[in-house]
Order: sequence, then C-alpha cells, then structure tokens
Amino acid sequence: MRLRNRKTTAAKGGSPDASPEPVRPDSSSAGEGKPGGPAGKPVTLLVNAPDKWRKFWTRFLFTWLMIGTFLALVIYGRQTACTLLVFTIQAAMYTELVLLMRNYQREQAMPRFVRLYYWWFFVCIFFVYGRTLRPHLVPSLTRIMGMYCPLPCDILRRHALVSYSMYIIGLIAFIIGLKKKKHYRYQFAQFGFCHVTLMLIVAQSSSLVSNIFKGLIWFLVPTSLVVCNDIMAFMCGFFFGKTPLIHISPKKTVEGFVGATFFTVTMGMAFCRFVAQFKTMTCPQKGFGFEFQDCKPDRIYTQVPLQTLTDIPLPEFLGSLHSSAMEWHTFVLAIFASVVAPFGGFFASGFKRAFDIKDFGTLIPGHGGITDRFDCQILVGMFVFVYLSNFISPEEAAERQLVDIERLSVDDQTRVYHLLRQSLRTSGVLVE
Repeated sequence: MRLRNRKTTAAKGGSPDASPEPVRPDSSSAGEGKPGGPAGKPVTLLVNAPDKWRKFWTRFLFTWLMIGTFLALVIYGRQTACTLLVFTIQAAMYTELVLLMRNYQREQAMPRFVRLYYWWFFVCIFFVYGRTLRPHLVPSLTRIMGMYCPLPCDILRRHALVSYSMYIIGLIAFIIGLKKKKHYRYQFAQFGFCHVTLMLIVAQSSSLVSNIFKGLIWFLVPTSLVVCNDIMAFMCGFFFGKTPLIHISPKKTVEGFVGATFFTVTMGMAFCRFVAQFKTMTCPQKGFGFEFQDCKPDRIYTQVPLQTLTDIPLPEFLGSLHSSAMEWHTFVLAIFASVVAPFGGFFASGFKRAFDIKDFGTLIPGHGGITDRFDCQILVGMFVFVYLSNFISPEEAAERQLVDIERLSVDDQTRVYHLLRQSLRTSGVLVE
C-alpha cells in the first residue's frame, strides 16, 4: 500500500513531501514562438493600448508626486534625509521580494523561521552601513552622547567582528531550526534566496549612501538621470513606439530606448550645469545633522573654456565655449543610465515573467511596487560609486586607511607612526 501511494504521487508529478505548485501553461501548447507575455499571449504596445490615456494620467500624477517628494528631501533634509530614504527603499524592496518567495502554508509548521528574514536583513544593514558610515557616525555619536559614547563607538570601531558574530548567530539559529526533513529543501532555498537578494539589493544600493556624503550632486544627478530616462522612454514609446526592443520585456520599444537616450544625455548635462552652481549640492559633508558645512568647490564644478578640458585640438568657436568637467562626467553617467541601467529593468522583467506576475507590488499606482520603480537605480548607484573611486577621488584611499588606523590601540598607532616614518626615511621622501 505504501509503495502504491508513492507511485500515485509520482504519477501526479511530485514527491510525497513536495508543496503544491501553481500550474502554468506550457509554452509548447500555448503558442510557442509567438511574441508576447506569459503563455505566448500577444502583447499590445502602449501606443495601441485602448486604455492608454488612463494609464498615462495615473503614471503622470504619481511620477510628479514622487519627484516633488524626492526633491524636497534632498533640498531640506540633505544627507540625513537621503540616507533614511535609501534605507526605507532597501527595506521595502527586500520585503517585496521575500514575500514573493514565502510559502505561508509551510512556514506555519516552523513559526520561528520568519524571524530569520529580519535577522539577515539587520546583519547586512549593520555591516554595509557600519562600513560606509563609520567615519560619519563616530563623530556624531561623540558629539551627541559625550562620555556615554565609548560602548556604541567601540562597537562601530569593531563593527566587522560584531557583524560576523551576528551572522554566525543567525547561521546557528538556522541550523537548529532544521528539524523536519520535509522542510529542508524549502529552508535552504529561502536561505539562498535571501542571501542573493541581500547581495544584489541591499549591499549594492548601499553604495548610494557613500555617494551622498561625497556631495549631494553625486546622488541627485545620477538618480535624476534614471528618472529622466524612464519618463522619456515611456513618453517616446507612448507616442511613437512601434518596434519591440527585447523579448523579455515586450512592451519596451526601440523608439522609446533611442529617444530616452537622447533626452537623458541632453537634459542631464543641462541639469548638472544648473545644480553645480550650489554649494549645498557640491560640498562633501561629514557627520549627521541638518547644518551645512561650507567648502571651497572642487575645480571639476568650475566653468572653464572647453579646450582646457581636453588635449584634442578643437575649432576656436568650440574651444572657447565654457563647460565644466562635471558636465562631461554626467555625459558618461547618462550613457550608462540610458544603455546599461535598463538591463536592471529587463532583469526584473524576466524575474516577474518567471513567476507569472505583472508587478512586484501595488504600492505606487501606475508604477507597481518599490522594486519596479527602483531596479535601475541600484545599477547606476553602484556604477557612480566605482566611477568616483577610480576617476574622481582615488586619493581618498589614504583617508580610508586612516579610519582603519584610528581603530587601533594607542600603542599600535604609535608603532605604525614609527614604521611609516622609517619607511619614508629609507625611500628618501622624508629628510630630517
């Protein structure tokens, strides 16, 4: 009898312990080879959609509502508000993706498993934010807490050790929770999915926080480039889109892609020229607070004759035009935001098609969920971080090393001083 039950279960297409899976139509029997969405259904491009104007005005309204809120946070909240905004978006994206993969029926048999989702997120946030914000948090905590700072400040100085210890605690809790064999596969699948999500979403997007403190212009301009590209791709596709661009995202059109690239480059450079006039946008900041720390603007924000920015001989009328190096850095960022960043959206589209869903959520009418709206921002934020580190401020490597030296004891710091002094004497750099 037991053997016959196993055969019956196998005949139904699963194991005795397998959770029920939603039945999806097979592509071979549902129009294989036809362009379009899931199950081979033909896709109606936006230009031909019967309800396109309703979608247009819904998207238009909530787009400008988000833009207005974002600009208010940048202008009045500065680095502190922008950091909180990035954290909120990270938490919302992680939540949307985890909810997509959860099997509530299975997790009823292991009620404590859900706590691990929050624990892994907390550990990842503590690690990446501690690493990124340690130079800003320690002075702020010292100023606010005074004599009571030693404990939290010491935790921040040893945040790698603390982060690793917390991760090990989570790992042990996960292993202890492996009690029923029939849930092993699900638990390990969730373990892997959450770690990949944290790596792709939380760890990458934390680079945005690092960019924020280099000067708000390095957060505002790249983010605006993605917004501009998304709006203009929608507009050009809405009015002129006829040619599908990529099968994985069938509503994207070549006309929208090309038009968005043109407008992103031109409007992005003009917007950068305007923003670079304000010290609140260009001055780096250290520590948390709403007070502005004045600075002398870097030379890359200064308007100079175009010929001085390149060794290539230019015609006199062109070389005499004034521009700033920042505008041409923006040109590079705009090309990336137009050509490469959309593949973040295509990746998300493929993910949604794999799960046969339209959007990751319904929080933003006309847009979907938070993940639908900010998938491309992650790629651009990481690219800006790498670009800054390699082409704009490579000298900050010394500052990062200084932060590590500050974590040492006084005796070790003195030893480092003597070793460095001896090394400079030997190389002839230091003559006493």
